[in-house]
Amino acid sequence: MLAVVADDSATELLPAADDHVAPPRPEPPAPGDLVGRTLGKFTILERLGRGGSGEVFRAEQVQLGRSAVIKVLRRDLDTGPTRIDRFLREARLASRLDHPYAAHIYAFGAEPDGVLWIAMEHVRGATLDELVARRGAIPPAVFGPLFVRLCEVVHTAHDLGVVHRDIKGSNVMVIERAGQLLPKLIDFGIAKATDAPAARGRPRPPAHGTPEPGDAHLTMSGSTLGSPHYMAPEQWRSAADVDARADIYALGVLAYRCVAGRLPFADVDRAGLADAHMMQAPPPLPASVPLATADVILRALAKEPQRRWPTALAFGEGVPAPMRRGAPGQCRPRGGDARRLPVPRRATSRSAKRRRPPRARRPPSRPTALRELVAITCPLARRPRAHAARRRGHARGRALTGAARGAAPRRPAPGGRARGRAR
Repeated sequence: MLAVVADDSATELLPAADDHVAPPRPEPPAPGDLVGRTLGKFTILERLGRGGSGEVFRAEQVQLGRSAVIKVLRRDLDTGPTRIDRFLREARLASRLDHPYAAHIYAFGAEPDGVLWIAMEHVRGATLDELVARRGAIPPAVFGPLFVRLCEVVHTAHDLGVVHRDIKGSNVMVIERAGQLLPKLIDFGIAKATDAPAARGRPRPPAHGTPEPGDAHLTMSGSTLGSPHYMAPEQWRSAADVDARADIYALGVLAYRCVAGRLPFADVDRAGLADAHMMQAPPPLPASVPLATADVILRALAKEPQRRWPTALAFGEGVPAPMRRGAPGQCRPRGGDARRLPVPRRATSRSAKRRRPPRARRPPSRPTALRELVAITCPLARRPRAHAARRRGHARGRALTGAARGAAPRRPAPGGRARGRAR
C-alpha cells in the first residue's frame, strides 16, 4: 500500500508572458535528516518522498498510537515570506474542510529552528494516476461512483470558500472500503480562499465576504499557477482571478483521462499547452465511452466558464444514473459496440407470458388472537355447528350413494337422527 504523498512536482509557478525566464539554479544540498525527531506530538519514522515545495515523512502520534504523514517545507529552497505564507495557508484551508473524502489535518506548527510542518491523515492507497498507468482506461461503470464522490468533496470545499486550483490525478488518492472505491482529495498547497458565492462563480456581495488575508500578494494578477495539463483557460491568463469553475474544468480533464486512458492534450508539447486549452477543442472520446457520459465530460471542458456545469455537485449529478450506480450492463457504448449489446424488450406474446414463472401463492392466514382465545376458553362453543354440518354432510352423502345405486334415499329416523350414525 502506498502512503499519501502530495506529488506536486508537476505543479509549477509559471512566469507570465512578459516576464523574463531565469535559468534554473543548481539545487543546494539536501537538509539534515529529520528521522527520529519529534514535531509537536508526532515522531518521524521514515521519509516517504520529496515534492516541489516540501518533504513528506511517515510519523506516529505515540499517545494515540495513530499513524500520520508530516509534510515539511523544504529548507533548501528560498523560504521567503510568500512561500512560508502559502505553506501555512495550505494547513488552514485544508483543516477547514472536514469531509470523509478529504485527507484530515491533525495539526501544524513551526519549530524554533524554522522547520514548518503539517501533520495529516495517513491514507493507504494509490493515486488515480497510478491506477490509470497500471490498468489503462477505467470502465465508466467503475469510475462513475468514484467520480461522483470526488465531485461531492470538491463541492463542499467550494461551499466553504476554498478553490483547490490543482485538482489532478496525483492529488486524488483511492482507497477501498467494503468493496467500494473511495477518493481522498489532498494537497491544498496552491488553494485559493475566498467567500463562498465567489468560489461558486457568483457575484460577490459588497457588504460581507472577504478573502483570507495574504491571498492578494500570494498570487498576483497575471501570474500562472497550477498543473499545465489540468489548467482551465482562465487559469492560464490569471490564477488570481479564477473561481470554482476552474476546478470543474480540472475535474473534466481528470474524468477524460480516467475513461480514455490519456489526457486530452497529451500529444501537445509544453509550449503549446496554453493555446490548446484556450483555443482547441478536446479530441473525441473513444467509442467505448457511452455517449451520454461523453457529453457530460465535454461540457465541463468548455472554454467559456459560463458554459460549464454551474457546480461540482451538478457535474456529478449529470453523470448517467447507471454509471453512478455502477451498473455496467445499462451503459451502452457508442459506435458498433452498441449493436452487439442485447436490448431487453417487454414480453407481449402468449408464449412469452407462459414462460414467466408463476406467482407465489400467499400462505393461508392464521386464526386471529380472538379465535385462538375462544378456542382455548370455550372448547364447546363451536361444537353444535360442527355437529350439524357433519349430519348434513353424512345425509347428503348417503342420498347421493343410494341414488347412484338405484335405491330410494333413506329417510332419517323419527327421532331426527340418521340410522347408522356413529355416536
